[in-house]
Amino acid sequence: AQGNEQEQAHPHSCFPDPSGKWALVSDLGQDKVYVYAVETAKARIREHATVPTAPGAGPRHLCFHPKGRWVYGINELDC
Repeated sequence: AQGNEQEQAHPHSCFPDPSGKWALVSDLGQDKVYVYAVETAKARIREHATVPTAPGAGPRHLCFHPKGRWVYGINELDC
């Protein structure tokens, strides 16, 4: 981190779930993971939920358990 990533939104990556119905976006600057519903038939995504992380955590990477039931995340700033 260069020190200014938490001053504003700073999305890092988008992670589709194994079913293709959801996409998760980790935002280092907002200390949140955004969950979007993927509406393929309408060619759009819709915000579904926001998952807060600890202040200053800086969520970075996510990965899904092979069975798709759990998602694991790692933070950049407080790991």
